[in-house]
Amino acid sequence: MSYAEKHIAQEALRLERAEAFVDADMRPEIHRQLVGESERTMAVHALNRRNLAMATAAGRIFRNVDCFLSGQSRRDEFPARLFWSCPDDVRWRFCADALRDKRISRATKAQLVAWMMYLPAMNAPRRSEALMQILDEDSSRINVLFPALLARVEYCHRRLQGWRDVAVSAGEDANPAAYSIRYTWEERFITAEEEAEMARDDGARFALAMSLSGHRIRRSLLLGLAYGRRWNVLKFLYETFDECQRVLSVNEMISRMCSDGEIHIEGHTTPWQIDGDGYAFMHLLESMSPGCMRKIRDPFGNNLLWQTFFRTQTSHRASKAYPKLEKMLVDYGCDPHEVTSLGVSWADVVRAQYEAGITKEVRDFHWHKDKEYSNLRGWFNGLFGARKKNVKL
Repeated sequence: MSYAEKHIAQEALRLERAEAFVDADMRPEIHRQLVGESERTMAVHALNRRNLAMATAAGRIFRNVDCFLSGQSRRDEFPARLFWSCPDDVRWRFCADALRDKRISRATKAQLVAWMMYLPAMNAPRRSEALMQILDEDSSRINVLFPALLARVEYCHRRLQGWRDVAVSAGEDANPAAYSIRYTWEERFITAEEEAEMARDDGARFALAMSLSGHRIRRSLLLGLAYGRRWNVLKFLYETFDECQRVLSVNEMISRMCSDGEIHIEGHTTPWQIDGDGYAFMHLLESMSPGCMRKIRDPFGNNLLWQTFFRTQTSHRASKAYPKLEKMLVDYGCDPHEVTSLGVSWADVVRAQYEAGITKEVRDFHWHKDKEYSNLRGWFNGLFGARKKNVKL
Protein backbone atom coordinates (compact mmCIF):
# COMPACT_ATOMS: atom_id res chain seq x y z
CA MET A 1 0.00 0.00 0.00
CA SER A 2 1.41 3.32 -1.02
CA TYR A 3 1.90 6.18 1.36
CA ALA A 4 -1.03 8.02 -0.21
CA GLU A 5 -3.33 5.02 0.21
CA LYS A 6 -2.33 4.65 3.88
CA HIS A 7 -2.95 8.35 4.47
CA ILE A 8 -6.39 8.15 2.88
CA ALA A 9 -7.30 5.08 4.97
CA GLN A 10 -6.17 6.78 8.19
CA GLU A 11 -8.17 9.90 7.36
CA ALA A 12 -11.25 7.82 6.58
CA LEU A 13 -10.93 6.00 9.91
CA ARG A 14 -10.46 9.27 11.79
CA LEU A 15 -13.50 10.77 10.08
CA GLU A 16 -15.58 7.68 10.88
CA ARG A 17 -14.60 7.90 14.56
CA ALA A 18 -15.38 11.63 14.63
CA GLU A 19 -18.80 11.05 13.11
CA ALA A 20 -19.52 8.30 15.61
CA PHE A 21 -18.51 10.58 18.48
CA VAL A 22 -20.70 13.42 17.21
CA ASP A 23 -23.59 11.03 16.67
CA ALA A 24 -23.24 9.66 20.21
CA ASP A 25 -23.02 13.17 21.59
CA MET A 26 -26.11 14.34 19.67
CA ARG A 27 -28.24 11.27 20.27
CA PRO A 28 -29.71 12.47 23.63
CA GLU A 29 -30.60 15.81 22.07
CA ILE A 30 -32.17 14.12 19.05
CA HIS A 31 -34.08 11.85 21.40
CA ARG A 32 -35.33 14.80 23.43
CA GLN A 33 -36.35 16.60 20.26
CA LEU A 34 -38.28 13.59 18.98
CA VAL A 35 -39.95 13.15 22.35
CA GLY A 36 -40.86 16.87 22.43
CA GLU A 37 -42.33 16.72 18.95
CA SER A 38 -44.29 13.62 19.89
CA GLU A 39 -45.64 15.31 23.02
CA ARG A 40 -46.62 18.41 21.06
CA THR A 41 -48.37 16.30 18.46
CA MET A 42 -50.22 14.42 21.18
CA ALA A 43 -51.16 17.72 22.87
CA VAL A 44 -52.51 19.12 19.60
CA HIS A 45 -54.54 15.97 19.00
CA ALA A 46 -55.85 16.09 22.58
CA LEU A 47 -56.79 19.76 22.19
CA ASN A 48 -58.57 19.06 18.91
CA ARG A 49 -60.47 16.18 20.50
CA ARG A 50 -61.45 18.37 23.45
CA ASN A 51 -62.60 21.20 21.17
CA LEU A 52 -64.63 18.76 19.09
CA ALA A 53 -66.22 17.34 22.23
CA MET A 54 -66.98 20.84 23.52
CA ALA A 55 -68.53 21.87 20.19
CA THR A 56 -70.62 18.70 20.13
CA ALA A 57 -71.84 19.23 23.70
CA ALA A 58 -72.50 22.91 23.00
CA GLY A 59 -74.46 22.13 19.88
CA ARG A 60 -76.53 19.67 21.88
CA ILE A 61 -77.37 21.95 24.82
CA PHE A 62 -77.94 25.10 22.72
CA ARG A 63 -79.83 23.32 19.92
CA ASN A 64 -83.08 24.80 21.20
CA VAL A 65 -84.61 26.29 24.33
CA ASP A 66 -86.04 22.95 25.52
CA CYS A 67 -82.61 21.30 25.39
CA PHE A 68 -81.06 24.23 27.20
CA LEU A 69 -83.65 24.21 29.98
CA SER A 70 -83.22 20.47 30.40
CA GLY A 71 -79.46 20.78 30.69
CA GLN A 72 -79.52 23.97 32.72
CA SER A 73 -81.65 22.34 35.41
CA ARG A 74 -78.53 20.45 36.45
CA ARG A 75 -76.30 23.55 36.48
CA ASP A 76 -75.84 26.37 38.93
CA GLU A 77 -74.30 28.80 36.44
CA PHE A 78 -74.65 29.79 32.82
CA PRO A 79 -72.47 27.38 30.75
CA ALA A 80 -70.12 30.05 29.41
CA ARG A 81 -67.48 27.59 28.14
CA LEU A 82 -70.05 25.78 26.04
CA PHE A 83 -71.47 29.07 24.78
CA TRP A 84 -67.98 30.01 23.51
CA SER A 85 -67.59 26.62 21.82
CA CYS A 86 -71.02 26.67 20.19
CA PRO A 87 -71.20 26.63 16.35
CA ASP A 88 -72.05 30.10 15.04
CA ASP A 89 -75.40 29.27 13.49
CA VAL A 90 -76.58 27.37 16.58
CA ARG A 91 -75.48 30.20 18.87
CA TRP A 92 -77.22 32.98 16.92
CA ARG A 93 -80.44 30.98 16.62
CA PHE A 94 -80.46 30.07 20.29
CA CYS A 95 -79.90 33.68 21.41
CA ALA A 96 -82.81 34.88 19.30
CA ASP A 97 -85.14 32.16 20.58
CA ALA A 98 -84.06 32.30 24.23
CA LEU A 99 -84.41 36.07 24.56
CA ARG A 100 -88.01 35.81 23.31
CA ASP A 101 -88.94 32.81 25.44
CA LYS A 102 -90.70 33.55 28.73
CA ARG A 103 -89.44 30.30 30.23
CA ILE A 104 -85.88 31.66 30.34
CA SER A 105 -85.31 33.40 33.66
CA ARG A 106 -84.41 37.08 33.84
CA ALA A 107 -81.02 36.28 35.40
CA THR A 108 -80.18 33.80 32.62
CA LYS A 109 -81.16 36.32 29.96
CA ALA A 110 -78.90 38.89 31.58
CA GLN A 111 -75.99 36.42 31.50
CA LEU A 112 -76.77 35.62 27.87
CA VAL A 113 -76.76 39.32 26.91
CA ALA A 114 -73.52 39.88 28.84
CA TRP A 115 -71.74 37.16 26.87
CA MET A 116 -73.35 38.23 23.57
CA MET A 117 -71.73 41.66 23.93
CA TYR A 118 -68.36 40.18 24.90
CA LEU A 119 -67.84 37.12 22.70
CA PRO A 120 -65.47 38.01 19.79
CA ALA A 121 -67.35 35.75 17.38
CA MET A 122 -70.43 37.97 17.79
CA ASN A 123 -68.65 41.33 17.83
CA ALA A 124 -65.63 41.14 15.53
CA PRO A 125 -65.68 43.68 12.65
CA ARG A 126 -66.88 41.35 9.91
CA ARG A 127 -70.12 40.09 8.41
CA SER A 128 -71.44 36.79 9.70
CA GLU A 129 -72.87 34.37 7.17
CA ALA A 130 -74.53 32.42 10.00
CA LEU A 131 -76.26 35.57 11.27
CA MET A 132 -77.50 36.51 7.81
CA GLN A 133 -78.84 33.00 7.32
CA ILE A 134 -80.96 32.98 10.49
CA LEU A 135 -82.21 36.51 9.75
CA ASP A 136 -83.26 35.42 6.28
CA GLU A 137 -85.29 32.67 7.98
CA ASP A 138 -86.93 35.13 10.40
CA SER A 139 -86.07 38.82 10.07
CA SER A 140 -87.75 39.71 13.39
CA ARG A 141 -84.93 37.98 15.25
CA ILE A 142 -82.76 41.04 14.82
CA ASN A 143 -84.95 42.93 17.30
CA VAL A 144 -83.50 40.87 20.16
CA LEU A 145 -80.01 40.25 18.77
CA PHE A 146 -79.04 43.95 18.80
CA PRO A 147 -76.72 43.69 21.87
CA ALA A 148 -74.18 41.95 19.61
CA LEU A 149 -72.29 44.41 17.42
CA LEU A 150 -72.61 42.26 14.30
CA ALA A 151 -76.41 42.28 14.62
CA ARG A 152 -76.51 46.09 14.74
CA VAL A 153 -74.18 46.28 11.75
CA GLU A 154 -76.48 43.94 9.83
CA TYR A 155 -79.48 46.05 10.93
CA CYS A 156 -77.84 49.04 9.24
CA HIS A 157 -76.87 47.10 6.11
CA ARG A 158 -80.53 46.12 5.70
CA ARG A 159 -81.57 49.78 6.13
CA LEU A 160 -84.23 48.91 8.70
CA GLN A 161 -86.26 51.54 10.53
CA GLY A 162 -84.05 54.03 12.36
CA TRP A 163 -80.86 52.45 11.04
CA ARG A 164 -79.00 55.77 11.00
CA ASP A 165 -79.50 56.07 14.75
CA VAL A 166 -78.31 52.49 15.22
CA ALA A 167 -75.24 53.23 13.11
CA VAL A 168 -74.08 55.69 15.76
CA SER A 169 -73.44 52.74 18.09
CA ALA A 170 -72.28 50.28 15.44
CA GLY A 171 -69.13 52.00 14.23
CA GLU A 172 -67.51 52.24 10.84
CA ASP A 173 -68.75 48.91 9.46
CA ALA A 174 -72.37 50.02 9.75
CA ASN A 175 -72.02 53.15 7.59
CA PRO A 176 -68.46 53.63 6.27
CA ALA A 177 -69.25 56.69 4.15
CA ALA A 178 -70.62 58.72 7.05
CA TYR A 179 -68.04 57.44 9.51
CA SER A 180 -65.16 58.59 7.32
CA ILE A 181 -66.04 62.19 8.20
CA ARG A 182 -63.82 61.94 11.25
CA TYR A 183 -60.83 61.37 8.99
CA THR A 184 -61.51 64.11 6.45
CA TRP A 185 -63.01 67.03 8.36
CA GLU A 186 -59.71 68.83 9.01
CA GLU A 187 -59.09 69.22 5.28
CA ARG A 188 -61.97 71.74 5.18
CA PHE A 189 -60.37 73.97 7.84
CA ILE A 190 -56.83 74.54 6.76
CA THR A 191 -55.98 78.06 7.82
CA ALA A 192 -53.09 78.32 10.24
CA GLU A 193 -55.15 80.46 12.61
CA GLU A 194 -57.95 77.91 12.87
CA GLU A 195 -55.50 75.08 13.38
CA ALA A 196 -53.64 76.98 16.09
CA GLU A 197 -56.78 77.90 18.05
CA MET A 198 -58.15 74.40 17.73
CA ALA A 199 -54.91 73.06 19.20
CA ARG A 200 -55.26 75.50 22.10
CA ASP A 201 -58.91 74.45 22.55
CA ASP A 202 -59.85 78.13 22.68
CA GLY A 203 -63.47 78.43 21.57
CA ALA A 204 -63.74 82.21 21.17
CA ARG A 205 -60.52 82.58 19.19
CA PHE A 206 -61.38 79.55 17.05
CA ALA A 207 -64.76 81.11 16.18
CA LEU A 208 -63.01 84.37 15.29
CA ALA A 209 -60.55 82.52 13.04
CA MET A 210 -63.48 80.78 11.33
CA SER A 211 -65.21 84.12 10.78
CA LEU A 212 -62.09 85.61 9.21
CA SER A 213 -61.62 82.62 6.92
CA GLY A 214 -65.28 82.55 5.85
CA HIS A 215 -65.81 78.96 6.94
CA ARG A 216 -69.22 77.88 8.19
CA ILE A 217 -70.27 75.49 10.94
CA ARG A 218 -70.80 72.10 9.37
CA ARG A 219 -71.58 68.63 10.63
CA SER A 220 -68.10 67.42 9.75
CA LEU A 221 -66.58 70.21 11.86
CA LEU A 222 -68.62 69.40 14.97
CA LEU A 223 -67.95 65.66 14.69
CA GLY A 224 -64.27 66.28 14.06
CA LEU A 225 -64.00 68.47 17.15
CA ALA A 226 -65.68 65.73 19.20
CA TYR A 227 -63.32 63.05 17.91
CA GLY A 228 -60.44 65.45 18.60
CA ARG A 229 -61.69 66.11 22.17
CA ARG A 230 -61.83 69.88 21.65
CA TRP A 231 -64.53 70.28 24.27
CA ASN A 232 -63.99 73.97 25.04
CA VAL A 233 -64.34 74.84 21.36
CA LEU A 234 -67.53 72.78 21.15
CA LYS A 235 -68.94 74.37 24.31
CA PHE A 236 -68.38 77.85 22.92
CA LEU A 237 -69.88 77.02 19.52
CA TYR A 238 -73.02 75.39 20.98
CA GLU A 239 -73.49 78.21 23.50
CA THR A 240 -73.02 80.92 20.87
CA PHE A 241 -74.42 79.66 17.56
CA ASP A 242 -77.93 78.23 17.12
CA GLU A 243 -76.74 76.75 13.86
CA CYS A 244 -74.89 74.02 15.80
CA GLN A 245 -78.14 72.42 16.94
CA ARG A 246 -79.57 72.55 13.43
CA VAL A 247 -76.45 70.90 12.00
CA LEU A 248 -75.94 68.30 14.76
CA SER A 249 -78.74 68.13 17.33
CA VAL A 250 -78.16 67.93 21.06
CA ASN A 251 -79.76 64.47 21.13
CA GLU A 252 -77.48 63.08 18.44
CA MET A 253 -74.34 64.55 19.96
CA ILE A 254 -75.18 63.10 23.38
CA SER A 255 -76.03 59.73 21.83
CA ARG A 256 -72.69 59.68 20.06
CA MET A 257 -70.77 60.58 23.19
CA CYS A 258 -72.49 57.78 25.09
CA SER A 259 -72.18 55.06 22.43
CA ASP A 260 -69.20 55.73 20.17
CA GLY A 261 -66.01 54.38 21.70
CA GLU A 262 -63.90 56.39 19.25
CA ILE A 263 -65.01 59.60 20.99
CA HIS A 264 -62.73 59.69 24.02
CA ILE A 265 -64.57 61.38 26.85
CA GLU A 266 -61.83 60.27 29.23
CA GLY A 267 -58.13 61.06 28.91
CA HIS A 268 -55.44 59.14 27.05
CA THR A 269 -52.62 59.27 29.58
CA THR A 270 -54.02 56.41 31.65
CA PRO A 271 -57.15 54.33 31.10
CA TRP A 272 -58.84 56.06 34.01
CA GLN A 273 -57.67 59.66 33.72
CA ILE A 274 -60.70 61.91 33.70
CA ASP A 275 -61.11 64.56 31.04
CA GLY A 276 -63.47 66.86 32.91
CA ASP A 277 -64.15 69.11 29.93
CA GLY A 278 -65.92 66.29 28.06
CA TYR A 279 -68.37 65.82 30.89
CA ALA A 280 -68.77 69.59 31.25
CA PHE A 281 -69.80 69.69 27.59
CA MET A 282 -72.40 66.99 28.25
CA HIS A 283 -73.75 68.99 31.19
CA LEU A 284 -74.10 71.96 28.83
CA LEU A 285 -76.01 69.88 26.27
CA GLU A 286 -78.42 68.68 28.96
CA SER A 287 -79.02 72.26 30.09
CA MET A 288 -79.79 73.29 26.50
CA SER A 289 -82.44 70.57 26.22
CA PRO A 290 -83.59 69.73 29.77
CA GLY A 291 -84.56 66.10 30.25
CA CYS A 292 -82.96 64.91 27.01
CA MET A 293 -80.66 62.37 28.68
CA ARG A 294 -83.64 60.78 30.40
CA LYS A 295 -85.80 60.77 27.27
CA ILE A 296 -83.42 59.63 24.52
CA ARG A 297 -84.13 56.11 23.24
CA ASP A 298 -82.59 54.12 20.41
CA PRO A 299 -84.77 52.31 17.82
CA PHE A 300 -84.85 49.26 20.13
CA GLY A 301 -86.28 51.32 22.99
CA ASN A 302 -83.13 51.40 25.12
CA ASN A 303 -82.06 54.39 27.19
CA LEU A 304 -78.60 55.96 27.11
CA LEU A 305 -77.22 53.63 29.77
CA TRP A 306 -77.38 50.83 27.20
CA GLN A 307 -75.31 52.96 24.84
CA THR A 308 -72.45 52.82 27.34
CA PHE A 309 -72.34 49.06 26.70
CA PHE A 310 -71.91 49.72 22.99
CA ARG A 311 -68.97 52.11 23.58
CA THR A 312 -66.84 49.13 24.55
CA GLN A 313 -67.60 47.35 21.28
CA THR A 314 -66.73 50.19 18.93
CA SER A 315 -63.49 50.92 20.82
CA HIS A 316 -62.59 47.19 20.96
CA ARG A 317 -62.27 47.35 24.75
CA ALA A 318 -64.92 44.88 25.80
CA SER A 319 -64.15 44.93 29.52
CA LYS A 320 -63.97 48.73 29.86
CA ALA A 321 -66.44 50.57 32.04
CA TYR A 322 -67.35 54.26 32.25
CA PRO A 323 -68.61 54.78 35.80
CA LYS A 324 -68.52 58.58 35.69
CA LEU A 325 -70.61 58.60 32.52
CA GLU A 326 -73.00 56.03 33.99
CA LYS A 327 -73.47 58.07 37.18
CA MET A 328 -74.11 61.23 35.16
CA LEU A 329 -76.84 59.48 33.17
CA VAL A 330 -78.46 58.06 36.31
CA ASP A 331 -78.30 61.48 37.99
CA TYR A 332 -80.09 63.02 35.00
CA GLY A 333 -82.91 60.50 35.18
CA CYS A 334 -81.90 57.38 33.21
CA ASP A 335 -83.42 54.45 35.10
CA PRO A 336 -80.86 51.63 35.54
CA HIS A 337 -83.66 49.20 36.44
CA GLU A 338 -85.89 49.93 33.45
CA VAL A 339 -86.80 46.61 31.82
CA THR A 340 -86.19 46.53 28.08
CA SER A 341 -87.79 44.50 25.31
CA LEU A 342 -85.29 41.73 26.16
CA GLY A 343 -86.87 41.31 29.59
CA VAL A 344 -83.79 42.59 31.42
CA SER A 345 -82.53 45.95 32.65
CA TRP A 346 -79.18 47.66 32.28
CA ALA A 347 -78.50 46.91 35.94
CA ASP A 348 -79.25 43.20 35.38
CA VAL A 349 -76.65 43.00 32.63
CA VAL A 350 -74.05 44.99 34.59
CA ARG A 351 -74.44 42.58 37.50
CA ALA A 352 -74.19 39.61 35.12
CA GLN A 353 -70.99 41.03 33.58
CA TYR A 354 -69.47 41.37 37.01
CA GLU A 355 -70.51 37.91 38.20
CA ALA A 356 -69.19 36.35 34.99
CA GLY A 357 -65.83 38.03 35.55
CA ILE A 358 -66.07 40.15 32.39
CA THR A 359 -65.82 43.49 34.21
CA LYS A 360 -64.75 42.41 37.69
CA GLU A 361 -61.38 44.16 37.73
CA VAL A 362 -62.63 47.51 36.48
CA ARG A 363 -65.80 47.35 38.59
CA ASP A 364 -63.77 46.71 41.73
CA PHE A 365 -61.83 49.94 40.98
CA HIS A 366 -58.51 48.30 41.82
CA TRP A 367 -56.48 50.97 40.04
CA HIS A 368 -58.09 54.02 41.58
CA LYS A 369 -57.12 55.68 44.84
CA ASP A 370 -58.32 59.24 44.28
CA LYS A 371 -61.37 60.71 46.01
CA GLU A 372 -63.47 60.92 42.86
CA TYR A 373 -63.30 57.21 42.21
CA SER A 374 -63.81 56.43 45.87
CA ASN A 375 -67.11 58.28 45.55
CA LEU A 376 -67.93 56.39 42.35
CA ARG A 377 -67.17 53.09 44.04
CA GLY A 378 -69.54 53.97 46.86
CA TRP A 379 -72.24 55.02 44.38
CA PHE A 380 -71.86 51.85 42.35
CA ASN A 381 -71.92 49.54 45.38
CA GLY A 382 -74.97 51.38 46.70
CA LEU A 383 -76.73 50.95 43.36
CA PHE A 384 -76.14 47.21 43.13
CA GLY A 385 -75.65 46.12 46.73
CA ALA A 386 -73.57 43.07 47.56
CA ARG A 387 -72.07 41.35 44.51
CA LYS A 388 -70.99 37.78 44.01
CA LYS A 389 -67.43 36.84 43.17
CA ASN A 390 -66.60 36.35 39.53
CA VAL A 391 -67.17 33.02 37.83
CA LYS A 392 -64.00 31.73 36.18
CA LEU A 393 -64.21 30.49 32.65
